[in-house]
Amino acid sequence: MKIVVTFAVDWELRPWRKLRFFRSDPSDGRIFRANLGETEILAILTGVGPQNAVQALRSCLKESPDLCIISGLAGGLKSEHRSGDILAARTVCQQTGAAFLASNESLFNQAVECGAKAAGQFVSVAKVVRTIKEKLQLGALADAVDMESFAVMEAMHVSGVPSIAIRSIADEVELELMCDFERALDNSGRVRMTQVLGQVALAPQEIWPLIKFGIVSSRAAARLARYLDAYISVLEESRARLNLGAQQIAK
Repeated sequence: MKIVVTFAVDWELRPWRKLRFFRSDPSDGRIFRANLGETEILAILTGVGPQNAVQALRSCLKESPDLCIISGLAGGLKSEHRSGDILAARTVCQQTGAAFLASNESLFNQAVECGAKAAGQFVSVAKVVRTIKEKLQLGALADAVDMESFAVMEAMHVSGVPSIAIRSIADEVELELMCDFERALDNSGRVRMTQVLGQVALAPQEIWPLIKFGIVSSRAAARLARYLDAYISVLEESRARLNLGAQQIAK
């Protein structure tokens, strides 16, 4: 079995690379490979944003994966979801709410059995959500917010690859992000830390909120790494019983 696991940026994947040995793909520096029993894991750094994610996936899709786990960190949109919680989404949608995609039912049920919280929906947005006001507005639509889940799941749907969105909550709904991370992104969706530090230098009062966000993000990524390792171990053991029909799209 071959499993693609997507992450937007390196710090989301880093704890898993410490937990399990991943080999850097010499032909594509965004891909890292590992083996778990007879299962090959392809962890890919897509960059932030839907366009970067779809472009990065092309090389993985050429390898005909059996399934995809859309992963990484997300912002919480409801007070019951705390930093470090692992959420498995039944569906993902765009900010307009006009269309949604459903995670593969078998993968979703297995994810919940492995300890993920069942979430009704993730919403994928075009810009980084920073304020509490924005989060509360999106909370009427979804449990958590990210920027890539819908685009990745749509690409997998078109390719006939079953998928599921599983993310760890980094910033809770009450945490406001003072740093403008969107300004710090390069053209491939990677965060330029020099730009982040430059913003902090101009506004020293942002140092503590940035440190706090770094701490909660690091802890959330570490919990996600442990969860993914356990989840894929279970998928490896039960692969013969998995019902991996493609997910459905609706409008």
